Amino acid sequence: GMMTISYNEAIAEVKSGKNMRRPAWPSGCYITYNSDTSDELHPDASIDYVDAALSVTTFSPADFDEMASDWVEA
Repeated sequence: GMMTISYNEAIAEVKSGKNMRRPAWPSGCYITYNSDTSDELHPDASIDYVDAALSVTTFSPADFDEMASDWVEA
């Protein structure tokens, strides 16, 4: 199976250009790094959450996401 990693490691992976997700999430959901600083919606580089319908929001991790050690590459 895929190697699972902690939240902090997952965030580091995202910042290096990988999309990361948790197996418990619905299919097609992941977090990604948004380095676009020109769009007024994203004035700063941010970690974005992409849902199964491809809607994008700034990622707000829940406590259980931050404590999870089951993060995998999307």
